[in-house]
Amino acid sequence: HDQSDGLRGMDVTTFPTAAEFLAVVGPTLSRHEAEHHLVLGVAEALAASTSPNGDLLATAVTDPDGLVAAAVMSGNRPVLRESLADAAPLLCEVVEQAGRTPSHAIGGVGQVEAFATEWGRRTHRAPRVAMRQRVYKLTTVDPLPATSGALRVATMEDVDLVADWVAAF
Repeated sequence: HDQSDGLRGMDVTTFPTAAEFLAVVGPTLSRHEAEHHLVLGVAEALAASTSPNGDLLATAVTDPDGLVAAAVMSGNRPVLRESLADAAPLLCEVVEQAGRTPSHAIGGVGQVEAFATEWGRRTHRAPRVAMRQRVYKLTTVDPLPATSGALRVATMEDVDLVADWVAAF
C-alpha cells in the first residue's frame, strides 16, 4: 500500500491489486451495495481476473472514522468513484500524480460533481454531464402466478418460438 497524509486528517492509500483494494473498501461499500455496485463489480472482476493489475489505479481515502471515498480506474478508462464525504481534491491529486487522464468520471449524483469540477479546474476544461443514470434496487419479489404445463428441455422444434421470444424481449 502507498499511503500518505491528506487534507483535514484524511489519508490516501493506493493499492497494487484489486483484491487488496476490495479487502479495505468492500466491507463498507457492501453495506449499501445497490448504490456502490459499479465500483464493487469492477473491482471484483479485476480481482478475479488472471490478468495482472498493472494498469490499475485503486485508491481509498480514509479519516479517523473510516472510509471517506474510493475510486478505481483501469488504464485511462473512466474513473469510477464512490464517496461518503468530499475527497475530490485528494482523488484528483492521486489521478494526476499517476499520470492518468480519465475520459469520464462516473459516480452518484451529489458525489461525482465535486470530482468533475476539481478535475476541470486542474485541466482547464469545463466538465459536462454526458449521461444521467439511476440505480434500481429490488426490494421485494412478487410471487409468480401459477401456470399449467411443466418444464422441459428445449429441442430444435422450439427454435422459432425462442427466436420470437428473444426478439420480443
